[in-house]
Amino acid sequence: MKKKIIVLVIVMLMVMNLSAFALTDADIQKAQELVDEANDDINELIEESKSKANEKPEEVQEIIDELIEETEEVSAETIEEGEELGVVIICEYIEVDINGIIVLIDPLRVVGW
Repeated sequence: MKKKIIVLVIVMLMVMNLSAFALTDADIQKAQELVDEANDDINELIEESKSKANEKPEEVQEIIDELIEETEEVSAETIEEGEELGVVIICEYIEVDINGIIVLIDPLRVVGW
């Protein structure tokens, strides 16, 4: 009898712990909104960099370096915010042509929770 009570208590605690970490649809939706917003920001940075590179081709490497730094910062912040929600967000690198130079840039997507 004593063992049954102990087992029951342990099972109840496990169920309570699982429900405490359960994500809500609102959390997943919030994470997707964060990803969409970050990807919009990244796309805007890409377009700005393309425009700058066309205007100042002699500075294309500095423009690319700045683009990579800024997009990685946006991605890192968004991934961290996703972690706080309990959602896994990853980068999926794409090739972007900046004035004839192919650069890998890191848009995001939600992959799990």
